[in-house]
Amino acid sequence: MRMKQGYIICVDDQSAILDSLLLQLESAVGDLCHIDAAESAYEALELLQTLHENGEYVEMLISDEVMPGMKGSQLLELVHQQYPHIVNVMLTGQAGLDAVAYAINHAGLHKYFTKPWEYEDLHLSVRSLIEKSRLARKNQELSQQLQEKYQELEEAYDKLSDAYRQLKETQDQLIRAEKLSLIGQLSSGIAHEVKNQLNMIGFAELIRSAHPEDATIQKYTDYILRAGTNIYNLVDEMRRFAKQEQPHYELKLASVTDALERLLHFIRFDHLFKNRQVIKEFELVPLVALNEEKFGQVMINLLRNAAQATQDYAGEIIIRVSADADHVRIEVEDNGCGIPEAMLGKIWEPFFTTKGDDGTGLGLDICKRIVEEHHGTLTCQSEPQRGSTFTIHLPIPQNTAKVADTMF
Repeated sequence: MRMKQGYIICVDDQSAILDSLLLQLESAVGDLCHIDAAESAYEALELLQTLHENGEYVEMLISDEVMPGMKGSQLLELVHQQYPHIVNVMLTGQAGLDAVAYAINHAGLHKYFTKPWEYEDLHLSVRSLIEKSRLARKNQELSQQLQEKYQELEEAYDKLSDAYRQLKETQDQLIRAEKLSLIGQLSSGIAHEVKNQLNMIGFAELIRSAHPEDATIQKYTDYILRAGTNIYNLVDEMRRFAKQEQPHYELKLASVTDALERLLHFIRFDHLFKNRQVIKEFELVPLVALNEEKFGQVMINLLRNAAQATQDYAGEIIIRVSADADHVRIEVEDNGCGIPEAMLGKIWEPFFTTKGDDGTGLGLDICKRIVEEHHGTLTCQSEPQRGSTFTIHLPIPQNTAKVADTMF
């Protein structure tokens, strides 16, 4: 697109010199610019304002230095301040170098001509300055257009990214909803069948009642009955999870260490722990509000995960229990394969698993829900090839302060 012609304004208080300058400029650059004139600095400023208000573009101002009222260097300084794009040129006599220096420092002077000037020098210099000014102007316009296009692309990219994120979230929600629906259907059916089969475990209760004095029978039937309850609760937990039901557990003041001791006696029959060393580091801690069955479900999950992460005969699992002023802390530490840092934030997401076909991705999410229902937190620290530590913090109820005092 062709650039609109701009203006060159010539300023001189001597009519003969001004007319000569106008004729020469018309001949030299009349094909590039409109030429206009003013006989004083004040008239030039008025002309500039009028052209600006009319939407015209002034490209160059050529001013004599010695004029009554306001000198040319002062005029060029004002023009430079108000219209910094205008190319400023000065006409001066032999003794006007001080004015030239002032204009260079204060008015961005581009060129000066010593009177009398050579037409060829005027012709070539003015034409060159106009062309350079237009190139700079065009470059500025192109840079502005490029910046605007870049801004448009950036906004479009942000919109596309946001749309993609929303689409991905919607897809994930749909997939998750389908999985939850399927799990809900399966767990409801399984719960029914499991309950039917667990009725057979009622015979363990009959055996227990028939041999009240036999400690061995009492112990093993207790294991059987506890296992039956745990199985049914696990299936029921999956059903509630699939339906996104808010769990409501009955919490009672209980000893974490006692619950863990009973649990460790129970899981010693699990083949995963036969070739693992399980180390207990229990401190005396206050009682906490606990649902022992649900707490046991969490601990079994964490302990089995630790066992699966370690190697036969080299696997070491440490269970620590300690307390501070406000919380009881339970840690499960292993020396297994660890979890890559990129996966640490995902292990709590439903259906995310590092076990391939051996995992469902539900265990840790359910564990976290159970711990949070106890008003606690479940966190993980891990380092690949060094092992993982899962930490549960359970709050110490205020009304157990006296109990705590008696236990330390």
